[in-house]
Amino acid sequence: MFLVDQTGTSKYQIVPEFQAVILAGNKGHLYPLATEDNVPKALLPVANRPMISYTLQWLEQTGIQDVIVVVCPSSETQLTHYLRTVYEGTANIDIVVMEEYYSTAEALRHISSRIFRDFVVMTCDTVLLSSPQPFFDAHRSANPALSALFFHPTKSEGGGGSTKDSEWPLYVGLDPREHQLLYLKQGERVKENLDIRTSLLENFQRFDLLTNLQDAHVYIFQRWVLDFILVQKHLPSIQKDVLPLLVKCQYRSALAEAEGLTEILKRAKANTKHIASVSQWTTKRSADPQNPALRCNIYVEPKEFVGRATSIPSYCDINKQISKMFTDQRTHPTAEVHMRSQVGADSMVGNETKLDERCSVKRSVIGAHCTIGKNVKIVNSILMDYVTIEDGVKLDGCVLCNNVKIMTKAQLKDCEVGAGLVVDPNAQAKNERIVSSFVEGEEQDMQINFA
Repeated sequence: MFLVDQTGTSKYQIVPEFQAVILAGNKGHLYPLATEDNVPKALLPVANRPMISYTLQWLEQTGIQDVIVVVCPSSETQLTHYLRTVYEGTANIDIVVMEEYYSTAEALRHISSRIFRDFVVMTCDTVLLSSPQPFFDAHRSANPALSALFFHPTKSEGGGGSTKDSEWPLYVGLDPREHQLLYLKQGERVKENLDIRTSLLENFQRFDLLTNLQDAHVYIFQRWVLDFILVQKHLPSIQKDVLPLLVKCQYRSALAEAEGLTEILKRAKANTKHIASVSQWTTKRSADPQNPALRCNIYVEPKEFVGRATSIPSYCDINKQISKMFTDQRTHPTAEVHMRSQVGADSMVGNETKLDERCSVKRSVIGAHCTIGKNVKIVNSILMDYVTIEDGVKLDGCVLCNNVKIMTKAQLKDCEVGAGLVVDPNAQAKNERIVSSFVEGEEQDMQINFA
């Protein structure tokens, strides 16, 4: 999508409508999968494809060609190699390295000089199989300050990792008719009761308050919102700080004035009055009586798959769910599966992988160049690349990183095995995180996460 720029001239000039920013932090809650010994978080395989490829493909469906990928030093080499030499998309990708720890809002301040127009912000751990057009069309028609994508999380199938999610609920208030976001509160910030301002109830007598939605961390912003983020240097996070503040300012004009938002809006209107876009040709505007220029939109994906790999259990669930959707070539043409072995219709086998006789694979994803011995049982598990499984091994609900070797007759249930490690013959483990002591000691010091 493009805009028509008539600024200072009688001639029309076509300019891109959006830029995009992908925040590709490292590790987060995906240790020991996302490590320097294995792969960065953005390159973790999802149905045998790097996770960031789903993000880039989704953006390219909108026509966005100007993409900034923010990486941290430990993942720079691997991500740069993938984006420059492996990824086959059409986008113009600008790679920016952050030398320090940055949260989402801090990262945007750091790259603000590279953002010239309305922009999209995403995290690399968001996996979308949905069409982006309805979300973007809803944004254009309402002309809001921002639009946020939410989704209904699918039920976990269990297995996959030694720890399970215990996330706080997200309290989301919205007007379902106008698709306006009216309230946003992190569950961990709620003590005993929810605080709802009377000004919200005065301006919006009826709205839905939900706890069954999840933030996809996909946002479309008008460019002036970045000016606001630059001023609000004390706000580190988009989801936890910037977004709730903008939502409150919709119905609290005094707060908008105190935070400098009113003045920024005036300057933005003056600077963009010559830019014509689809959203300016529509008559639909915010119903807010106090501040009609500020509106926060919410779009809830109605049916297509959206997921976030924010933890090992959620990462495993996404793998299993997407592998079911990819009905073509579940077993790669170059893979060798013995005729006396069984690979379930809910599983995937990567290229150059070999399965010997009497193997059983159910609800699992096996990566590339793996070697699976005889009489091996793999259930509800993820095996990354170059994994070796010797005869008689049983894996249930496990995640094995690159170059792992599981020796004869070992039995693992709900375990995570770090990259390059060897599990002894006849070993038995349950709910264990199997890593080298050296990596374990670095976990806290080296953690870098955009969240």
